[in-house]
Amino acid sequence: MDPKRKVIYLDQNKWIDLARAFHKRPDGEKFLEIFDKLRNGVEKKEIILPLDFSRFTETRKISNNGRRRRLATVMGNLSKAWTLAPQEKIINLEIRSALTQIYGELPSIDF
Repeated sequence: MDPKRKVIYLDQNKWIDLARAFHKRPDGEKFLEIFDKLRNGVEKKEIILPLDFSRFTETRKISNNGRRRRLATVMGNLSKAWTLAPQEKIINLEIRSALTQIYGELPSIDF
């Protein structure tokens, strides 16, 4: 990953706002400008809009198929499949890295 790229994490409600803008919903009109800026930043590879596990689970809970698909389309287009690792995986790796720095090579442990 290019260190110059900004990573912007969006909560579910912001993804919904962007989907409303993308799909030309009247309640999304006020988000069109930011949608365009984010899309341009993604296309120019200046920013990354990653998804995390919560975005997938919250989107999956939407019972209206059309609404869920519209939201997923925008999330897929803007995230470009960038994702954040689950917190528990990151913590385990950081602990192992710290212990290795202190004690040297550790035996294989399956977290």
